[in-house]
Amino acid sequence: MPIVPSRVRDVQKLIPQLGAPGAAARESAVAQLTLLGKRAVEPLAAALRAGLRLRRLGAVAALEAIHDRRAIVALTTLLSDSDPALAQAAAEALASFAEAGAVEALRRLLAPGNSAPTGVRLVAVQSLGRLHRAGRVDALDVLLDRLLDERESDDLRLCALDAIADLRDDELAPLVGRLVASASVAVAARARTLHARSAPPSATDARELLARLLASPTRPEVALEVAQTLRALGPDVVEPIHRALERTEAPLVIRTLAEVLGHFGAPASITILHRTLERLGGLAPADDGTTAEARAAVHVGLAMLDSRIALYALREALAERPPLAARRLLDAASRIGDASLVPAIVALARDAPPFFDACARALAAIVARERLTRRSRALKGVPQRLQLTLEKLWRAAARTSR
Repeated sequence: MPIVPSRVRDVQKLIPQLGAPGAAARESAVAQLTLLGKRAVEPLAAALRAGLRLRRLGAVAALEAIHDRRAIVALTTLLSDSDPALAQAAAEALASFAEAGAVEALRRLLAPGNSAPTGVRLVAVQSLGRLHRAGRVDALDVLLDRLLDERESDDLRLCALDAIADLRDDELAPLVGRLVASASVAVAARARTLHARSAPPSATDARELLARLLASPTRPEVALEVAQTLRALGPDVVEPIHRALERTEAPLVIRTLAEVLGHFGAPASITILHRTLERLGGLAPADDGTTAEARAAVHVGLAMLDSRIALYALREALAERPPLAARRLLDAASRIGDASLVPAIVALARDAPPFFDACARALAAIVARERLTRRSRALKGVPQRLQLTLEKLWRAAARTSR
């Protein structure tokens, strides 16, 4: 892609805004840099090397959103930064890159003898869990190495155990059977809990977990642990989750519980999720995008339940600019979208090039499900100003379907 001088100037102008005092200004800069896409990668990587913490954190967020694999090297270098907040941000961002390089960087960070702060190492373990769920088998190998090392700290081993708690019971059972004999009292106790997860769930356990989540509405590590445990308890926890979801307006809590309900797939959850979506529409959007992420998670939850009850709201969300939580929204569109979403998806592909491939996958899914052809009325109805993008997207969707 040729580097247009005006675009280079745009990037150089936006990078200082990543360190602006106001969260809204910082988020706006991240969103605009994301739209500039690959052109911004090298300047953002350079911005990581020095400067104010806020600016460097903003550069991490922008590189994660642009999702260009060149960012892996820059983020890897940041893992050893003397500022733990920056190192943690880099470790978390690497979870978005399901590449061998990201796994290797996190493996080196967790290797015995590495003096990285505990908080950074714990985030690295959580990121490896996300990479494993994204299909990286080598990430599981790293987690198992740390989990089975009796010299490793209890905190890190417990975090690693939580990160793999979603394994199938037949995969987890042999590992848990070994860990119940661990010299660590804490690890052995957690292993016994997982070993018993096939037993009927306790309503009391579910209520205690949900109370903990509601009491810590902004702590991602609590949300992750609660979500994993609720899934392990089984579908009998759906009703307590419904009650908790009706009582909260905290975006992180809503996002967490919506994901769990989508996992269980109970039809009774459709009405609850729909009411939650309507409630989110009345909340003032958070500067950090958490409200948009929560709303997108509810859309995905409804899509996992095969419900189109909120299709109009999904179309409206895809049309918002800047495109917040676009990847989750496109995931929902891939699952249950119909022809009415096509114009919004095409417009997003034009306005936000970093999401072009995700838009192509969503279009391919809709075309296959709705049996659309290039001459279908829905495609002819796409505005003339978007027809060129539609042609490119249609070809990309066709390649995706092969």
